[in-house]
Amino acid sequence: MRIFRGPFLIWVIILFFVSFSFGSGVRVLSNLSVATKSFSIPFDFVTSNQNFNLENRFIIFSRNYPTDSYMIHSYDRKDVTLVTEISEFKWLFMNQSFSVGRNYIRSGPTMRNAGLFSSFTPSLNHASLHLELWDKVEYNYHLIRLDDRQSDEGAYKRWGYYRRLQFPVGTRLILGLKDFVLATGVQRGVDFAYLNPAAIFQLEQLHGNVEEGTPGANNDNQMMGMDIDFKLGNQKRFYFDFLLDEFQIDVADRDHAQDVFGLTLGFEQKSTENSIFIEYWLASPWLYTNGGKFTNVEVNQIPLGYIAPNAYGFSFGWKHNFEKHQTFCLINMHKQGDQTVSTPWDSVDNIISLGLPDAKWEPELDLRFQYAEHKILKEFRLTYNLLNSRGFQLIATFQGLNMEYLSND
Repeated sequence: MRIFRGPFLIWVIILFFVSFSFGSGVRVLSNLSVATKSFSIPFDFVTSNQNFNLENRFIIFSRNYPTDSYMIHSYDRKDVTLVTEISEFKWLFMNQSFSVGRNYIRSGPTMRNAGLFSSFTPSLNHASLHLELWDKVEYNYHLIRLDDRQSDEGAYKRWGYYRRLQFPVGTRLILGLKDFVLATGVQRGVDFAYLNPAAIFQLEQLHGNVEEGTPGANNDNQMMGMDIDFKLGNQKRFYFDFLLDEFQIDVADRDHAQDVFGLTLGFEQKSTENSIFIEYWLASPWLYTNGGKFTNVEVNQIPLGYIAPNAYGFSFGWKHNFEKHQTFCLINMHKQGDQTVSTPWDSVDNIISLGLPDAKWEPELDLRFQYAEHKILKEFRLTYNLLNSRGFQLIATFQGLNMEYLSND
């Protein structure tokens, strides 16, 4: 197939030369995963040199392969595609870091489901800053480049601005405050007001917002939230994540205009041998949708947080470390209404019940057995309805290429 030829092989060769010249340590890793209906072959290239890290991951896979997170792709040949899942350069200095490229964004205390950046959110093109200011006081900022949208007015550029500040309250509780703006406009560039760490995103959005999404104009969708991580000793914790999209300040509006929000409640207990977590999550109707043009909070029609608006569900995860292998079990159950991240926004008499009496429970299962010491078999896995892969799939992952180079410097 042509997907394996030409530019990909040339890029692999170039990456080898760059990695060995750049890094004091280089690691190359590749495994083969074969399923009953699909396959996956990732290629990892990781190199580091003192305070610099360079990470790349290419993955060749069948479109229906059950992945842990959504994979963005639009080109395939015979249902097989090749994507760059991760390509990131990171600079680290005294617990601070700056990174640029494509990678996954994780933020807040949740294990799987969150209003922004769940564990299954796809990898994103971004520039990120991480600062550890004082003990347990951290600040994260992400400038995210989302996909463009074509229209009669021209190409709408879509940008995401996200920041989160966390700090301790007492000895057991950590509080996180966050806000997010999705900004669009014809050939719109980076907004320096949103890059300002002290800017109030809500004020910038209110003064620059166009409610009806005027063609050709700048349109912003701003959200804010908070999260709490409460520790019970060294092994147990409760956590809470909340995201607010729309809130009716005027009492007269509350009878016909809906408050729009998302929340996650969770509990985790972990020890040397076992760890478990359980989460309940709720995404209200109209979450992620907005009146501005192309300002729905998604990338390639994939939400950046919960699986969909107008939905709720539970997640249960369990891990146990045996003598020669590890067992992972993830079970998800959720109900979903008719809305998606592409649903047009309706701001008039838009109240919809949070309950979904007519919806059916949708189950998901991911069961894994990992073998650290086996020479051939690395993992055996059983999935059911995992993300966009329907039905059961049995997957065997085999040990592949694993090379490590350390220079004498």
